[in-house]
Amino acid sequence: MRRGKLSVVRLVPDPREAPVVRDAVTWALEGLSASSIARRLNDAGVPTKNANDAARLTARRARAVSEPSKASAWTSSTVLRILRDPRLAGYAIEWQGRTIKTKDTPGAAGKRTILRDETGAPMEAHEGIVEPDEWWRLQDVLDGRTPVVRQTRRSVPRSWPVRACCSAACAGPSW
Repeated sequence: MRRGKLSVVRLVPDPREAPVVRDAVTWALEGLSASSIARRLNDAGVPTKNANDAARLTARRARAVSEPSKASAWTSSTVLRILRDPRLAGYAIEWQGRTIKTKDTPGAAGKRTILRDETGAPMEAHEGIVEPDEWWRLQDVLDGRTPVVRQTRRSVPRSWPVRACCSAACAGPSW
């Protein structure tokens, strides 16, 4: 559908996939991490969208020299990508920073941003899987999570002074 210069693609929730996405949203709102959601989906045997792509898997297996590839499994990054997608709430999106891979350039995935009208309100383009209020609440939950701090090989925590001066020219320690 055309809206001025904009071509709007009307998405329709898949009756098999929408309940899985709704469950993931509910679990995230209840405080489950993306890793826990992915584990729960894998344990339940829920296939990913790519696992259903038989032609892609068959072609990959035909090219493989070693073991054939397994069906795709849920990962935390896949879960987060789905939960962060504004299209869940029915919003129209535009890609920012997305470039196509060529033989000379690596390409970039870009970022989905909500397309807004003249007043700044989000444009709704299709039926959402979740209500907009619920999606915004989900974003608040996801934004409120603190990233996991990985251990480093540093022996001194970053918050400690980098150097201390105790020379005769100084009156004492200088932090």
